[in-house]
Amino acid sequence: MTGNVVSTLNNETLDWGFEARIFNSNYELRWLNQSNGEGIAVLLSEQGIESYFKKSVDLDAIKAQEQAYFLWGEGYKAILKPGWSRLTTARLGKLDIPVGGVNQSKQRVKLITKEYFQCLAELHGNVIVAEERLMDLQLVLGKA
Repeated sequence: MTGNVVSTLNNETLDWGFEARIFNSNYELRWLNQSNGEGIAVLLSEQGIESYFKKSVDLDAIKAQEQAYFLWGEGYKAILKPGWSRLTTARLGKLDIPVGGVNQSKQRVKLITKEYFQCLAELHGNVIVAEERLMDLQLVLGKA
């Protein structure tokens, strides 16, 4: 993957980035900068995407399960572009996220993921989380 990537926040280039995980409910694109803005991209999906790539790997999962995790911080009123909000916490500072309407304290955001489990014979039949795909960010309304 080469070229300039432009964010929606301030038309800043992201060539300084080391890693990207871009996702929606059906796909997650992962990119890792290995040298001078070039690296490896991986696309995770349950959709039929094999024909788009040189190499395709099937994950032999015995089960898939959705999970939810709260992001650090609570809503904070900030002037950002439409569709963006700011979470803040004294411990970690601020985090701008691509979810609109999070502008009051006690409002939280959760990350929805899907975990894929595998049973590995070399681990005496133990089950592991072999992969996790990011799927969504959702606003959780709290009491102000």
